[in-house]
Amino acid sequence: MTPTTELTLIGGAWNTLQPFLGVDKCVGCECLQAALTELLMALEALPPSAEQERLLTAVRGGLDLLNLHGCLGCDPCGPADALVSFYRARDATAMAGRCACGSSCTDGVPASFPSPIPLPETGGGEGEGG
Repeated sequence: MTPTTELTLIGGAWNTLQPFLGVDKCVGCECLQAALTELLMALEALPPSAEQERLLTAVRGGLDLLNLHGCLGCDPCGPADALVSFYRARDATAMAGRCACGSSCTDGVPASFPSPIPLPETGGGEGEGG
């Protein structure tokens, strides 16, 4: 994956996480702070550029590890969902066109490739909270 593509994915994740910095229960939550830390580490692994520096400055501004509190068990958890989406997008982009599975492959991901995190069921089914 190119650094430009990685920066685009990180920027998208940052844009998704920003609103949670204004939510009292989220700003110091380990879920949001862990997501920001993951973005920071991904940025630091990239070659220097103006966009990388802009994102590094922005993400560092959101970090507040001194006022950290544990996960409150929110369901859904927006910051955790945003981080999972970032990982999936990055993995899908990295895998695209790199497999050697032949005709059993769809979209560059082998049919037997397991999802690392089970997706919640969608649709009109019954669920908690009603």
